[in-house]
Amino acid sequence: MNLEEQTTLQDNRSSEVFTNPLLMDRILVEIECQCLRKVSRGIRLCVDSLKPDPQIAKYKIKLIDNFPGTVEIYITTKLSEDSKYVKYRSREFLLNDDDQYENDFVYCDGPLIERVVNDFRIIFQHQVSMMSKFNLKVNGEILKSIGNVLKSRDTPLNVEMLKMKVANEKDIMSILPYLDSVESIEIGSYSEGDLSLSDVSRLDQWRNACELKVEDLTIMNSIQELNLHNFQEIDIKVNNISTNDFIYLKEIAEQSKKFIYFKIDFEHSLIDDSFYTSLPPYMRNPNAKKTWYFPLSSPQKFLQLDYDERINTIYVYRVDRDRVPEDFLIDLNDE
Repeated sequence: MNLEEQTTLQDNRSSEVFTNPLLMDRILVEIECQCLRKVSRGIRLCVDSLKPDPQIAKYKIKLIDNFPGTVEIYITTKLSEDSKYVKYRSREFLLNDDDQYENDFVYCDGPLIERVVNDFRIIFQHQVSMMSKFNLKVNGEILKSIGNVLKSRDTPLNVEMLKMKVANEKDIMSILPYLDSVESIEIGSYSEGDLSLSDVSRLDQWRNACELKVEDLTIMNSIQELNLHNFQEIDIKVNNISTNDFIYLKEIAEQSKKFIYFKIDFEHSLIDDSFYTSLPPYMRNPNAKKTWYFPLSSPQKFLQLDYDERINTIYVYRVDRDRVPEDFLIDLNDE
């Protein structure tokens, strides 16, 4: 048998091994399925027949500012700590053959969004395991298309942290209803503006989340309309803050058995002096910070509320007893 015949025989045997479903099932425990799919048609068919979980841990998609018509994707799997990335670009932007950036991109002959979203569908069609981060920094059109893929899945995509750039509530509603087990929600925008969360705040995914952060956008709903009872960490900006909002934040923080840290910025205060009469602060400096302390069920824990008029911010958080002023504790014991 000559060298060429030996090589052919080895290739055939390798092909038989990699297209055997029983062996492939074991191989997929150690090797990413997306990598194996690219080896040959036979292996791709074998992998697809097994429908393996790709075990995506992190996924990020973003529009590239300095390259028009360009989308970049980062993927990290649980089998590797290294991120893999792909840059998609419309072929119309390929100016000439010696373009210095030519090899950096996957050039799409057809519609760019269609190619990007189709690859997203292939990557996530069998995803079952929990993702640690799902990061979407794209426009509303792409968000809607990705949302349609998520909507078509048999089960919601399990995501621990959702991070999005949005223009309005509709963009959030394109994605959040089709996720499961979301613990952290972080919303941003490409420019400052207003945001309504009337529909989003009624979702189960919202009500079950623990962390909320909204940047660059002012929430137009009242605090009490936002259904914040389950959140442990909040960092948002609202248009108005009222006396009832303040009391609402105090009550949900007192009821929680977990770590609490709320930071609420606001544009306008509707709190008047009657509030300070009904709920006198421990410390009140004119035009500066006001501080309240409230005992909790645990004698070693207190709830501290700070209202800083200088920067239009309210803080709500728990502190240990030794952080509470001694004279306040003495007055408390005398009551």
